[in-house]
Amino acid sequence: MTRIVFVRHGETEWNRARLLQGRTDIPLNDHGRAQAAAASVLLADRLAETLVTSPLGRAVETGRILAERAGLTVAGTLDDLVERDFGEAEGLLVPDARERWGSEYPGAETDAALAARGRAVVEHLAATHRAVIAVAHGTFIRAAVDAVAGGALERLGNGDVVVLERVTESWHVEVRRNPIPASPEAEPGEVEGARAAAATRVA
Repeated sequence: MTRIVFVRHGETEWNRARLLQGRTDIPLNDHGRAQAAAASVLLADRLAETLVTSPLGRAVETGRILAERAGLTVAGTLDDLVERDFGEAEGLLVPDARERWGSEYPGAETDAALAARGRAVVEHLAATHRAVIAVAHGTFIRAAVDAVAGGALERLGNGDVVVLERVTESWHVEVRRNPIPASPEAEPGEVEGARAAAATRVA
């Protein structure tokens, strides 16, 4: 049996503000750190001993917290676990981006490219690990699961866990929900504050 356990990173201020993050490197907030700690409880049945993460800071920090809490070995980062590139839409609210461009954002990774990358990551992890935990991102995880198992996940909250198990040729999917729900949605002024804080870090 092969087991791949995807964990979505904990909450960031851009998650709370409902901004498209993509590859913008936004750190966890305190709520997200608590979600990461809670996710370790979802892994208490020792699904795997080794953990890899996306190179983005919010995934790396989630992985570090998981490893410390659950006694896992961190094997490093895997570049292809990175979130979808949303191109010019990054930093915008989804309704605003869709009003401006529809469903295809300039410079964004295409649906086909994302699905191919997701499938390739699952195949790579399955070939190199009997069981592994991969800390990644919501859009990427949904695409990867859909690519290999069919049927998109309805939603995936911060800190949620998706267990993929292959016994023969097909993948079985189990979703474990983080017990700590999302923070209340940010007010308009807080949305602008989250954008400004990210701009300051980049500068």
